[in-house]
Parts: sequence; structure tokens; C-alpha cells
Amino acid sequence: KVLGENVKIKVHAIDETNRRVSPENWICRITQGNARGVVALVGVQSNQFPRAMDLARRFRDKGLPVCIGGFHAAGVLSMLPEPTPEIRSAQAMGISQYVGEAEQGRFDRVLQDAYAGELKSIYDHLDAMPDLDAQPLPFLPPRVVKRTLSGYSSFNLGRGCPFSCSFCTIKNVQRQKSRFRSADDLEAIIRTNHEHGIHKFFLTDDNLARNGNWEACLDRLIELRQKESIGVRLAVQVDATCHTIPRFIEKAVAAGVDNIFIGIESMNPEYLNTVRKRHNKVAKALMRRYMMFFVVLIIATGGAAIFPASAQDYPNHLTITHGVWADTDLPDLPGKLISGDLTFEDSYYLGLTYARTLLDGFAIPFPFTDIRFRGWDLELEGSLLKHYNLQTCWEAASALVFRTRRFVPLAFLGWTFAGGWGLSYAFAEPALEKGPDGEPGEDSVQFQSHLVLEVDLFYPGYDRLHFITRIHHRSGMYGLISSQKSGSNFLAAGIRLDF
Repeated sequence: KVLGENVKIKVHAIDETNRRVSPENWICRITQGNARGVVALVGVQSNQFPRAMDLARRFRDKGLPVCIGGFHAAGVLSMLPEPTPEIRSAQAMGISQYVGEAEQGRFDRVLQDAYAGELKSIYDHLDAMPDLDAQPLPFLPPRVVKRTLSGYSSFNLGRGCPFSCSFCTIKNVQRQKSRFRSADDLEAIIRTNHEHGIHKFFLTDDNLARNGNWEACLDRLIELRQKESIGVRLAVQVDATCHTIPRFIEKAVAAGVDNIFIGIESMNPEYLNTVRKRHNKVAKALMRRYMMFFVVLIIATGGAAIFPASAQDYPNHLTITHGVWADTDLPDLPGKLISGDLTFEDSYYLGLTYARTLLDGFAIPFPFTDIRFRGWDLELEGSLLKHYNLQTCWEAASALVFRTRRFVPLAFLGWTFAGGWGLSYAFAEPALEKGPDGEPGEDSVQFQSHLVLEVDLFYPGYDRLHFITRIHHRSGMYGLISSQKSGSNFLAAGIRLDF
């Protein structure tokens, strides 16, 4: 009740990267009736400052109070002897600059001043960094999270960095002392999000490996996953020598870290020394086997990033497929498909498949090496198929399926690959499958081996719905179950829903 007992405060969070902002609409909403409001432009970086000014100018033209925070204003006012022209221009327009962190009730003064129409030019809190323990916990509403790429929310476990890289503002804005949340606070954040179905997070700590409380926090995440099946997927930032910290890599993976960002400004150690980033032993680090697990390199000089894959968050999968008989043997199918020589029979099926993830994100070792292919899922699926036209039987099939980690090479497209083996039973003799004498439908075998191969495409912004193509194969396993040349191959397409 910082504005008094009779004043109700409503907070509207908008992320312009995934939602259109109409200043005119918000001006109307803020000025309706007896309402008052303040426009806070949060976390504005240098490349975003011109756009922030564009928005702020339109609100100021209508007399509304505006406050800009973030690393541009904080970095300029903490690192330079005097404000730069764009900061002075903002101040001349009556736009307030918030410098520092907002915990410990500091933002209350901004609200009170804005409510009274007396917003100050600068709110400077750089000289006193707040303790993060037992502070209000960050939470993004589901309506905001669902608009983000792959449904990621975010929070920080700590602030500050012990290093002194010359190009970085962290040491000046958040200082070099590590301040961190407790494991209890972390658990509260995870449980609150779990209640709303949110399990993927980007940790905004600039270097999680140097958070003084990293081990207690990762242990708590591991405990939640193992004891209560509350698992999370984490994208974090670390430095290139984090693998030298005992237990860090192992516990990070066990806690749910599957994407990491590492700043690689240069491979040249002499250049790194000149910018005081001597701790990044890049060439040595990239040779380490631990760096094989899914690393994202941010090349600062080029400004490019390779976005990683996200693993499955939903253990149940329901698929509807429609398939057509491919008139070929399985080894010849890819070649004929590519060359255009593949022919089809007038035989189809409509199938319903339910699958359940048994193991999530496990690693497959490469024989005789230390290399591990990480991020695989193991699924158990069961299918019921209705064949029609030339072949009219019902079929039931089950399989154990290995599915790769998700690859997201483009902002609008991701995919996985899957393959599995199991058993299939036709409730009548299949009319097109060959029997022992090589004649279709003559004593054809009802019980066969079953192989499934699948390619899965999805839009990363809504990764619960997938378009799939699959090969549905029945055979006698080269005579182990039935005679050779018996069986069938169907090419199918369909839709899968994860839940």
C-alpha cells in the first residue's frame, strides 16, 4: 500500500519483442476516469535506447510520467564522467532515469513521486547493492510466458561478477561482489511456476558458475526432480573455464541445464589479456570433453548466436497418422523416394498412437570413447491402425522409440528424429502382405516385427504441436519371425500433440 490504503495498483507487463505496443491505446487506458499511471521502460540496453525514446516521447507528449531503467542509463552514468547527449535529451523531456536495483522498497519512491507528479530526473542507487536473500521473487504471468520462444520464463539467482573485463558494464552496474538468492527462494520460484505449468527458464545471471551459492541451488533442483518429479529445463550463462569447478558440470546437467551461453570474444589469448578477460582459456576449454554438452557460443565481435534445441517437457504424446502402402523393400525406399521412382498401392491406414516418455534427456555413449550424445528421450508407444481399401484389417503395434534432442536451427522451425522397434499384430491375414509362397494374402503372417522411423517438425513458438512423417514397417526380421519378403512399408504423415 505504498500509495495509501485506498489506491489500487495494477501492473501490466508487456514485452515488445513478442507483442505490439500501441502508445495511444495505453494512453487512453491510463487517463480514463480518475486513474493515474507511470510508464516504466525496463531493462533498456544501448541498442534499445532509441526505441525506448520513441515510445517515451509519445507518452510524455500527453503529460504522462516516464521512467527508463536498464544497463544503458546505468552504464553511462556509472562509467562516464558526464551524461551522454541522449541521456541529456531524455532529461530535458522530463524522462526519469532509474539507475541501480529496485529491491528493498527503492521503487516505492518512484511510484510515490509519479503519483504526486514530482518524478525526479535521476534515481541513483548504484552506491548500495541490495542483498537478494528473502527479497520479492520474480514471476512472469503465463499470458506473458506463452508469447516467448518455446515458452521460456526467466529469473536471476544472483548478480555481480568477480571478473573485471574492460568492455563489460557488470562490474560497474552490479559490482564485482557476488550476491545471490537462497535455495529456499529458488524452490519457491520453481514451485510457483510449476503451479502454472511453466518449467523452462533462462537464468539471467551473467555467470552462474561464479554464483557463490550455485551448488546449494543446483542440489535443490536435483532434489525436486528426483523426489517430486518437478523438473526444469534451464538455459544459463557461464565462462569458458567453468568445467574446472569441481562437480559444476555434473550437477548442472542433473539439475536440468541443457543450454549454455559462453562469451567468446576472441580465440587469441593476447587480445583477451588486453581486455582483462584472462580467465577465458578458450583454446584449452574447447578441447575438454565436458564442453561436448550442448554449448551455445555467443561471438561478441560478430553479434551472432546459434540457438540450441529444447528437450521435451510434456511426457504424453498423442499422434494421428494417415499412411499409404509403399511398393518397395525398406532398404530401397529412400533411394526410390529421392529419385521419384517410388510407387504406391491403393491401400491405406488411419492410425492413433499414444506414447509416454520413459527417460528424458539421457545420454548415449559412443563406443570406445568418452563422447556422449546427450539429450535423447526414450518413449514407449502403442498404436491402433485401421487398414482400408485393398487391405482391410485392424492392426495393433507397440515399440520402444529413441528420440533425438530437439534441433532448432531457425526461429520458425525445429525438428527431431526418432526410430524404434517393437511388435505388430494384424487381427486378420493382411491381404497385400506375402505368405510363404510369395503370394499376397496367401497364409500371410499376422504377428510380425515392427519398425518405426520418424521425422518431426515443429514451430518453436508452440512446440507442443508437431507435424510428423513416419515409415511404418512390418517384417519377419529376415526369417526370424516369418519368411523373407513378407511384410509391408507404409509412408505416413500426421499431427502429434504433447501434453
